[in-house]
Amino acid sequence: MTDPRVSIIIPTHNGASTIGLQLEALRRQEDAPSFEVIVVDNNSTDHLQDVLQDLVDNGTYALRLVRAADHKGSSYARNVGLGFARAEFVQFCDDDDVVSRFWVRNGLAASKTVPIWSGSALPKTPDLFTSTLDRVWKDLGCIDAVASIPGASQPGKFPVLMGGNFGGRRTTLDSLRGFDQRFAHHGDDNDLAARSVAAGFGVPLAPAVSIAYRGRYGTRDLLRRGFYASRAKRLLRTVHGPDPASPTRPWPIAALRLLIATLLNPVRQRLSALDLLLRWSYLLGDISGYLRFVCPGSPPPPQIGLGIGEGTEVPLAPPEAL
Repeated sequence: MTDPRVSIIIPTHNGASTIGLQLEALRRQEDAPSFEVIVVDNNSTDHLQDVLQDLVDNGTYALRLVRAADHKGSSYARNVGLGFARAEFVQFCDDDDVVSRFWVRNGLAASKTVPIWSGSALPKTPDLFTSTLDRVWKDLGCIDAVASIPGASQPGKFPVLMGGNFGGRRTTLDSLRGFDQRFAHHGDDNDLAARSVAAGFGVPLAPAVSIAYRGRYGTRDLLRRGFYASRAKRLLRTVHGPDPASPTRPWPIAALRLLIATLLNPVRQRLSALDLLLRWSYLLGDISGYLRFVCPGSPPPPQIGLGIGEGTEVPLAPPEAL
C-alpha cells in the first residue's frame, strides 16, 4: 500500500504482551478507508518483532515496524513515526488500549473538518483486556455513526489532548513541528495542545472517536501518575505562562493548606487516606518541578520535532514469504 488515506502511529516500549489486541481491533475495523499502521519500537527488549511478524496481513492494512532507538520517550517515538507517515491524515493510539470498531473511519471524518482533534477514552479495568476483542467492544459501546463535526476548541491555554487517541492533518502537525522531547515522559501531549492553541488551531473534542483505556488503579500507580503529571504541569506553566482560566496557588501556600488539612483530618475525616496521599503526590510533583525548572532561572531548551526524519524501518515479510 503506497498511498493510504490514513497513517496510524503506535509508539511502543516492550508492548509485545498487549499490542496484539490493539492490532486486532485495527484489523477488524469496519467501513474504514485504506490505512497503514506504523509501530514505532522505542528500545524494546521483548519479542515485539516476532509478534508483529505473526500479525502481518497485507490484505487488511500495511503493517510497518520502525526502530526509534536514539532517545527514550513516546514524544520521540511519535515524531519518528510521523516522519514515516505516507498519508495526509494521521491518527495516534497506544499499544495497550483498544480502539473502537469505527475508530479509523470516525477519525478521518473528524480530520476532514478540523485540523487537529482529541478523541474520547473510557477507562476500563485491566481484566477486561484479557478477554476477547468482541467483549471489549461490547463493553465499550462502540459508536456506529459517522463522527459528527467536532465542536469549538476547548477553552484555556492547556486543553486536553490525548496522546493515545488524537489525530488530524499531517500538514498541521508539520507546522507545529511535532512533539517536544523535553516533555519526554509526561506532558508532551499537553504541550502540543498549548502550541496548537497558540497557532490558532485549538483542540476540538471528537467524542465519536473513542477508545477503551487501560486504567491502572493501584495506589503506587496513582501516586506516581499524580507526581509526574503535576511536575509536567509546572513545566508547561514555565514554558507557556500561566493559564488565566485555571489559576493555581503558589506551592508554599498550597503546602501550608495541605499540612493543616492533614493534621485536622483525623478529627474532621473529610478525606480518605488515599485522597490525602494523592494530594501530597500532586504537591510534591509541583515542588519538584519548581526546583527543577524554575529555580535554575529558565526551563530546559526546547527539543521540538526531535525524531522527525530519524529512525529505521525494519521490513516485515508477508506470510507467503516465510
